[in-house]
Amino acid sequence: MQYPFPGPRELADSEYGAYFWILHVALLVLALASLGSIFISVRRAPQWWEPVVWVLAMVLAGVFASWLGRIEGSDHFAVGYVLFVVGICLIGLAVWGVRKYRQSSFGANIVIVLTCLATLGCIIGMLLPATPSVREAARRADCANGMRDVGLALHEFHDATGLPLDSILTSDGNPPRSWRVEILPFLERDSIKDKYVTGQSWDSAANTPVAKMEVSEFTCPSNWNLKDDKNRYYSHVSAVTGPKTCFENGKGMPLDQIPDGSSNTIMLVEAAGQQIVWTEPRDVDIGKDPIGLNLPGDRPHTSPGWGSSYHNAGINVVYADGSIRNIPRSIDSETLRQLMTASGGEANDDDWLDR
Repeated sequence: MQYPFPGPRELADSEYGAYFWILHVALLVLALASLGSIFISVRRAPQWWEPVVWVLAMVLAGVFASWLGRIEGSDHFAVGYVLFVVGICLIGLAVWGVRKYRQSSFGANIVIVLTCLATLGCIIGMLLPATPSVREAARRADCANGMRDVGLALHEFHDATGLPLDSILTSDGNPPRSWRVEILPFLERDSIKDKYVTGQSWDSAANTPVAKMEVSEFTCPSNWNLKDDKNRYYSHVSAVTGPKTCFENGKGMPLDQIPDGSSNTIMLVEAAGQQIVWTEPRDVDIGKDPIGLNLPGDRPHTSPGWGSSYHNAGINVVYADGSIRNIPRSIDSETLRQLMTASGGEANDDDWLDR
């Protein structure tokens, strides 16, 4: 059986299910209570403490919404709730001010409330459809920035050691270490690198605590499947390894001497579907892995292809010159092959950007 990647969104942990419903109910009760309070308050004399209650309700709605917004799939619900509650509270403050200083009639207050509610409904209706796409665009930008930092760290490693990139695929000595561990000092993560026991394998008991530490540059904000069953963080960033790549083990080349050109050769790729633990010495191998982006996997949230991401619009990649681009899932296999190889002799161009 094949599972599409990334597949439908779901809560990554069962405990989030309880939080999901608790926060939904809390925000719904707060919204209904706020709405009912307005209609009750217009029938009696204004009280001095009412503005304080409305302000506290707005703050409480923001807190609940921030918690709910951290659960994938609840972003637009959180924004909708907080807009509704805050809108009701602002209406309540306006009505209180009218009643306090102008002593308007009950009928006039009801007209004000209904007019404000209609306006609020229109505003929420216009804002909600745009919310998920705006947040995804921001996450994709954060992802690209993190990958840019990783690419820069690889360049700094290259400049500092004078070694070709393939030299860190298998570190000196045994057991081998991931290049992601090796570049930690260049990401200003020396404290994490110091905790890694070089004499032990990446999946040993001694190094498991390190794998459970999150390194933000290796974690895409759009991913909702962040850890394995041992709570070890996955890395969405993978080196492109295999024949004729920048990371062709044993046949390394300086970054400024890539035959196909550093601006035409992909060095790093998003491969969230490979489910690579960030300390694991494993990467995309174009000589073994099937060609394609977001290919279906034999298990949920897996994709065996050359690239995979949770973004709506393609995947982010880092070229050997350090530049970041987003390549569409619709790119044809031959163009993708040309972009992945560093010494294939192809004359690459940017025609794929228009596809």
